[in-house]
Amino acid sequence: SSPFAHFQALLRSCVLSIPASPMMQPVPETMTADGKAVGARTPPHWLSLLCCPACAISGYETGDPTAGCCSGSALLALVLQLFTLIGGGLYALLCWRPEPGEIRGSGTQRTVQDKCMAGCFAGGVQTVAFWESGDMTCTPDGQCTWCEGDAMMACVMHFAPLVVSAPPLDCCYVMCCWQPEKLNFKRSTRNHGGGQPLVGAPVQVADEFVALRRVLRASSGQLDNKCEEGVVQARVVGTVGTNGE
Repeated sequence: SSPFAHFQALLRSCVLSIPASPMMQPVPETMTADGKAVGARTPPHWLSLLCCPACAISGYETGDPTAGCCSGSALLALVLQLFTLIGGGLYALLCWRPEPGEIRGSGTQRTVQDKCMAGCFAGGVQTVAFWESGDMTCTPDGQCTWCEGDAMMACVMHFAPLVVSAPPLDCCYVMCCWQPEKLNFKRSTRNHGGGQPLVGAPVQVADEFVALRRVLRASSGQLDNKCEEGVVQARVVGTVGTNGE
């Protein structure tokens, strides 16, 4: 096993003996109007690259904010960040580019394999925001990823204790309380990692970062409208046949 794995075990044993996170189940896929799978890998926002470069790169390439921190570009950013403080962020911001060819695993999914590590290194709010929206701070269209879903609760758990001079609790919230809600999971046709032919999945509106809840609701509404149209047409045909015209 790697030194990183040993460090994970040591950290987990020190933080209230928190068990390893259970494996997350895949989130139902969505597709574009032309039948292509919608990707889940959002090109990291510049603020994420600057403040948490290794986790941002890992999140894009592996779909997990910490799983890829010890390999490739994420490792280089991590080393630079540790030894120069701002070097990793500058490297990620100025030298690294999100390349779809570097995506590993299923490009239509994101995960948090180890809540303990992600909460401690990426931050509690950032971890939830990444899983739900694809980025730890902002989506490419400028939407803050801290203001919806469980990320908002994590944000409250971070800032509310500061009012009474207590330490932030968002990390504890992620490690001990947070259960990912699939309906909060967002994708966008702007994301990378998709493009595979897909049949029978809900159709997602183009160019917007939309939660699965909204996609399913819109898809259900479209089906209801089609059913209503079919019933009306059947009634019209039946009426004509009855009158013998």
